[in-house]
Amino acid sequence: SGTDAATVIQQALNNLTSGRTWKEKVVLKGEFEIEKMITLPSYIHIMIDGQLKVKSGANVTIFFASDKSHIEIEGGVLDGNYPNNTSGNLISICGDYEDLHIHDMILKNAPVSAINLDSLEATKTMKNILIENCKFYDIPSNAIPCNGVAENLRIQNCHFERTTGILRYAIQILDTRGPSKGIWIVNNKIIKPYVYPIRVKGCSEIHIIGNYIEGVPEYYTDADSGGTADMISLHSCKNFEIIGNKCYQSGDMGITIEEGCEEGSIVGNKIWLADAMGITIE
Repeated sequence: SGTDAATVIQQALNNLTSGRTWKEKVVLKGEFEIEKMITLPSYIHIMIDGQLKVKSGANVTIFFASDKSHIEIEGGVLDGNYPNNTSGNLISICGDYEDLHIHDMILKNAPVSAINLDSLEATKTMKNILIENCKFYDIPSNAIPCNGVAENLRIQNCHFERTTGILRYAIQILDTRGPSKGIWIVNNKIIKPYVYPIRVKGCSEIHIIGNYIEGVPEYYTDADSGGTADMISLHSCKNFEIIGNKCYQSGDMGITIEEGCEEGSIVGNKIWLADAMGITIE
């Protein structure tokens, strides 16, 4: 622990077995103040028993990896210390990789995103991503944005909640670098949160199942109005299913299916107290 904690943690990661093809575990026990970014290698299991909090004014991402695979991050608390920092993510995984597992964590006060996923290029692919049993609090931009080409991305049993401020997206998966496929958003709870709680664009093989979303009932007019817009929205997606979700108190729509979507089913959802419409297909 201490003000130079990131340097000590980085040295521990750099001293792991060279050329390994198995995950080695590093346990971080205690309260750590972070002022430098920690770069993760492949084949690593980070277990946190305590908290990593970004130092005021450091404006850094806590964990970063690019073109690395077989990464597991588990337990503890990551705190971005917003608004005392105005840039940086809690976790940022970029490039061409596979086998990412993030679970049983609390992620809060991220200046930008809690878990940022970005393949960076259309020729790179992020494969086999599992984010589960995590709690997200007060992320002012995007809790989980995916701006890359993903295959088999599963977000399940997570809790997203706003206790202060305006939050934009809980889960946003875009085709910024290219289309993703095999998207599972299952059994998550999103509370009074986000202008767009779940938004997916340009993807295929999408399964949005059993989520509970409780919005802000003020009518949505712009990103700063405080109201919740479309609770579940799909744009230019195909081969999708939206099943058994509960959407309560939207400032606009419950479920929106916009132009370019095809081959989908919407079954057994409950939508109540939506300001505009329950389900709209444009």
